[in-house]
Amino acid sequence: MRRIRSSCQRIPHLLIACGLSALLVCIAGCPAKKPPAKKIPQGKSRVEAPHKEVIRPAETQAMPASAGTPQNAASQRLITSGVSALDQKNLELAALRFQDAVNVDPRNWAAYYYLALVDYRLGKKDVALGLLDKAATLVGGDKEGLTRIETLRSSILNNEDPLKVQPI
Repeated sequence: MRRIRSSCQRIPHLLIACGLSALLVCIAGCPAKKPPAKKIPQGKSRVEAPHKEVIRPAETQAMPASAGTPQNAASQRLITSGVSALDQKNLELAALRFQDAVNVDPRNWAAYYYLALVDYRLGKKDVALGLLDKAATLVGGDKEGLTRIETLRSSILNNEDPLKVQPI
């Protein structure tokens, strides 16, 4: 025997299904609560440990901004290649190597120094003096480098032939 359900018996099932669907939509649409962000007190940093002394930049030895970078290493290799070309009296190749070194690392004072030396030997006195000015601004606290720059500047101003170049 077959049992026939009336439409009145189907309504409770339909209401339950609709209610569950609405509940799922509400739960899925509600944003999750985030915990409040921790506030760092003024004057303190996450990297500073209160029990350790912090080394300030003024207490460290001055280093060029580009020291230890891949650009600086590549620039130094180009300078070495340029010095070899300079020793072989190939001024054009040396100038190209030193210019490449400047392009790779514009903060490398030695590249400007050697480029100034080559430009002076090629007869470009004013260009060489400008390059030495740039090298002097980049040399930082390197006293030996500053002495080399000033010695070359003096040679250029007195129209003297700079002594044999020693690699920096």
